[in-house]
Amino acid sequence: MSIKADAEVLRRAFKAVATQAETVRVLPDEEGWRVYARGLDNVSVADVRLGRGCFAEGDDGYEVWEPFTVDCRDVLEPLAKAKGHAEMDISTGRLVVRTGAFTFTRALRGDMDVKPKFAELEYTAECIAQMSSLTPLIQATSGDVRRLEVKLVQTEGSIVMDVHGGEGDIDAVSMTLETDDCLLLEGAAEASFSAEKVFDIWKAIPQDAEADMQFSTDYPLQVSYSTGDATMRFMVAPRVEVQR
Repeated sequence: MSIKADAEVLRRAFKAVATQAETVRVLPDEEGWRVYARGLDNVSVADVRLGRGCFAEGDDGYEVWEPFTVDCRDVLEPLAKAKGHAEMDISTGRLVVRTGAFTFTRALRGDMDVKPKFAELEYTAECIAQMSSLTPLIQATSGDVRRLEVKLVQTEGSIVMDVHGGEGDIDAVSMTLETDDCLLLEGAAEASFSAEKVFDIWKAIPQDAEADMQFSTDYPLQVSYSTGDATMRFMVAPRVEVQR
């Protein structure tokens, strides 16, 4: 049985999960789909929940599929310019995506022996801000983002986000958000992360969404947001602090 889903929601979900891994596990259940991936570092995680509201209830209603594994690109390419609803089917043992006049057929991948699980951590700092408040830091950053790190330093009343290349690199850009710039700013901590990983996650979040960032000193960063019936949560491994 095929399932129709909001093409924009699907595109955003798989683009977000692709920030952590190329191959993802889809776990359908009565409540919708859970799209999950774990990074090669075994710490970074993307966990997206697509509620039933993201799917069109056809004549036969919503059906719970068996779990399947797919390459993110095999979903994103057919959805690149899709509008409205996209129709998907795996009954033939392959992924079939129909968008408008086009039908795309892609191979499914072997099952991944992983389960969606976030480390239970006690975070000491939390910042909730509209995504449009964070985007300027991406726009102001130059150079090869793959070799950059972003250091988050949160104290009472402000959070400083400093992007730099590490030891001996004089090129840097920083942005400060104060209490009035955020929806919530509580606690204190500092930690460094891959700028590429953090920016990729930020880019997957709609500008009008509220991004919730939680972290502790030298602990993983958790980023989450919700929009409509979709909830997305990510965990990024910390980088060892580089002395500058």
